[in-house]
Amino acid sequence: MRRLIQGRPEFRVDPGRRTAHPRVCDPQWAVFTESDNIILVGFMGAGKSAVGRRLSRELGRTFFDTDRWIADQAGCSIPEIFARYGEPAFRDLESEAAAEVARRRGLVVSTGGGILGRVANVALLRSSGVLVFMAARPEVILARTAPWDTRPLLRDAADPRAEVERLLRERQPAYDAADLTVDTSDQSIAEVAEEICARLLSHCRRDAAP
Repeated sequence: MRRLIQGRPEFRVDPGRRTAHPRVCDPQWAVFTESDNIILVGFMGAGKSAVGRRLSRELGRTFFDTDRWIADQAGCSIPEIFARYGEPAFRDLESEAAAEVARRRGLVVSTGGGILGRVANVALLRSSGVLVFMAARPEVILARTAPWDTRPLLRDAADPRAEVERLLRERQPAYDAADLTVDTSDQSIAEVAEEICARLLSHCRRDAAP
């Protein structure tokens, strides 16, 4: 992998919109500080990347995609990482991505679907912000992710739906550790982003209450 041969490449991010959306000028947003990351977790196809980009624009925050960061570190795509080095190597890079997120503040973060599979990753992410679990029904996940050529966990599955259901059952206890849950199955990107903003405000006000 490139990071092992050439050293750590320069970190690359999508800067989003640098001018804050009017939403964050509202005094009610004072309860949510720039020191908190907004961390989107959930299964593939839940809409984390699309919603994350939308939130970064609306809130004037930097967007950090852990899968993109991992691909940058490895110098190849995630399917290539799986094919060349195997899933354990990918999970190790995913843990490094969680540590990178924990070192930064003021981000909107889109994570890979299995990043909460390691307890240490959960602790790292929770230490830096609010975890938002983006849920979706299996049939919605399959429709959004098809065809599965770039989805290593589904590409070779004999029964993709059964595999999605198995992985969801396996990962649900970790997803339950999130601070907020938003079901994206029947909502647009804009609607999900709006619900997350509303839920974040409610969550932060509750935590700020004496």
